[in-house]
Amino acid sequence: KRIIVVIAILLIVLFVISVARKAVVHEEDLTEEQKVQLAEAKKEQAIIDDLAGMEERDRIEYYFGEFIRNIELDNYADSYKVLNKEFKTTYFSTQEDFVTYVNAHFPNEIAVEYNNIERNGNTYILWIKMTNALTVDKTSGRAMNVVIRENAVHDFELSFSVEK
Repeated sequence: KRIIVVIAILLIVLFVISVARKAVVHEEDLTEEQKVQLAEAKKEQAIIDDLAGMEERDRIEYYFGEFIRNIELDNYADSYKVLNKEFKTTYFSTQEDFVTYVNAHFPNEIAVEYNNIERNGNTYILWIKMTNALTVDKTSGRAMNVVIRENAVHDFELSFSVEK
């Protein structure tokens, strides 16, 4: 009777292993598009894992830094898509409006000094000073408030004080 139980357990284990092996995705069986999507998903998960391990202030500074990096790389679409919907409606109804504003009010090479960060629930208010990273005189620049709402790790929306 004991041998029958052991054989049954072994058969179940072999069956589970067989099913698990078939469920594993083999990268060589994927199309190029699927490989790109898989790589992007792995990259995003690695970022989320890194951010989840960060201190709160570091994570919020990372979000704003990502927003600024996208602007510096002329990747305006990614910066535009993280803007708060109401903020977009009020100030930048189109991405072109946003790009025009950024080109007029942000330096080409941006340095950010974080003066203060306060939290209210999942909303963070940053007091920053934005200067031209290539300028020796760091006393000039633009003081700005930034509001970041963190919905989840690496899921945030942003708004900032707008100069007319």
